[in-house]
Amino acid sequence: MGALPVGEGGQVGKCPNERLRSWFVRSGWSKGELARQVNRRARQLGAHHISTDTSRVRRWLDGEQPREPIPRILSELFSERFGCVVAVEDLGLRPARQSPAASGVDLPWAGPQTVALISDFTRSDLMLGRRGFLGNSLAMSAGPALIEPMQRWLVPSPGGVEGAQQEGGPGGTFGSLGGAGGVGGASGGPLASGAPGGGSGAGAAPGFVAGATASVASAAGRVAGNVGLSAVRAVPGVRGRARAVPGGAAQGTRTQVAAVGLRRGPRLSTPELELLEQTTEMFRKWDAQCGGGLRRKAVVGQLHEVTDLLQEQHPEQVARRLFRVTAELAELAGWMSYDIGLQPTAQKYFVLALHAAKEAGDRPLGSYVLSKMGRQMIHLGRSEDALELVHLGQYGSREGSTPRTQSMLYAMEARSYANMGQPGKCKRAVRMAEETFAEIDSADGDPDWIRFFSEAELCAENAHSYRDLAYSSGRSPTYASLSRPVMERAVELFRREAAEAEGGGHQRSYALNLIGMASVHLLQQEPEGCAVRVGEAIGVAKRLRSERVNNRLRRTAASAVRDFGGVADVIELSERLRAELPEGEAAVAG
Repeated sequence: MGALPVGEGGQVGKCPNERLRSWFVRSGWSKGELARQVNRRARQLGAHHISTDTSRVRRWLDGEQPREPIPRILSELFSERFGCVVAVEDLGLRPARQSPAASGVDLPWAGPQTVALISDFTRSDLMLGRRGFLGNSLAMSAGPALIEPMQRWLVPSPGGVEGAQQEGGPGGTFGSLGGAGGVGGASGGPLASGAPGGGSGAGAAPGFVAGATASVASAAGRVAGNVGLSAVRAVPGVRGRARAVPGGAAQGTRTQVAAVGLRRGPRLSTPELELLEQTTEMFRKWDAQCGGGLRRKAVVGQLHEVTDLLQEQHPEQVARRLFRVTAELAELAGWMSYDIGLQPTAQKYFVLALHAAKEAGDRPLGSYVLSKMGRQMIHLGRSEDALELVHLGQYGSREGSTPRTQSMLYAMEARSYANMGQPGKCKRAVRMAEETFAEIDSADGDPDWIRFFSEAELCAENAHSYRDLAYSSGRSPTYASLSRPVMERAVELFRREAAEAEGGGHQRSYALNLIGMASVHLLQQEPEGCAVRVGEAIGVAKRLRSERVNNRLRRTAASAVRDFGGVADVIELSERLRAELPEGEAAVAG
């Protein structure tokens, strides 16, 4: 897309903005309504200086270029209105100039840069995020611009932990680990041609996950054959510098890496590492119980502190564990951001989490991050992107993930197919999720990040897949009837957990599935049942800080009013929702 001609005073050649006008007309909003929505969102972001009126909206339509954060606010509002990504450029507006740490998802796959980018991004989030936006605003990536950079996750780092494991060597360095056992080096020289997986043949087609597209395997081989990693330069924000030392890459020997100028601090003890890991588990539990709006800033702060630790010298095993903690915290920061509606911020954290998981050599954790990215794409109406991301996770973790992780990935594959309107493939993925879940054994040693995926979560995902199939099939009663018993089972299991588990269990999942059950009642023309379930969900939602829950409540209630506005229970529900969860009440990003 070419640059827009911009004149003095922010005018775009004094030509009407036809792109913005097209989206505006299709939205059904009046100029006054759009102005009110912009002002409301600006107040939520802390930009209290913004005061938009109908004449200002008219000037935008006539070609005036608004200043940040208005373009990003408009992008978010239209994306939410249409259920798909509407970029700033799609609106004919000039995107903000962004710093490398705050823009894009095509980032270098090397340890020092990963540490520096996470450090810079968390610092910006902590300093500016209390106003709700990171200075020069972020933009969502989708389609090839998102998928192709993520495919590089499959490429083993030369001299990295993946390569060492594949070659059977226990002492190899990985990502940013230098030969001296310190963080700060990165690999140099071209990658060897061939499929990801090196000499072990891990990238061969016979090991491919059932249902995954062949494009993932071919793209991985193409990336491995064509992408070269340049020598590392000094990275702003990292206290230290790295230089790649030629190690005879042309002769096939492993590139040697030297780390120089790294900060030497007191060595982390095993109890200290374990405390960091336990703190991450505690944050994860809080998120499930309270929603993303309550503890997000605490998670971002902890993530920033861990990246500080990664700028010191550590033995390889310690650095690997630190990168794993970093990946888990970055994923959680992304998930909490997603939960309160900060979509571009969430995507950025997910991308950084995937990079950190690669440095840790943890493929299953990387696949989990990709599943969260896929869920976000489904939310934004990009189910094809979601499927690509899930398949990438399945392929990359096919040899190391436990049955619980594999079952979760199959369930997300089913959700993607459901939203694409492909019932046959959706049902097959649902069946695979159920069969794989049945293989779970207590001796599997599941990491904490996947233990949430219980029978209740499996039922919830599969029920929503059938529900989504009903929507994509013109409100099909057949798929609604398939969804109902599975959704009822999920609600019952979450209800039981809420009553018995310490802290109330997964409260947000409970609320979301009550809303899901309400939507099934609507599909089956049962407005009274819908009103009962939404009423229960309101009670749970009031204990949460989750904009995602609140928005789904409002959308479900609005659907009930549209279809059954004359039913007394629906009228009462609408009035209760306005009183107890007013529209302007947003989750706090703290």
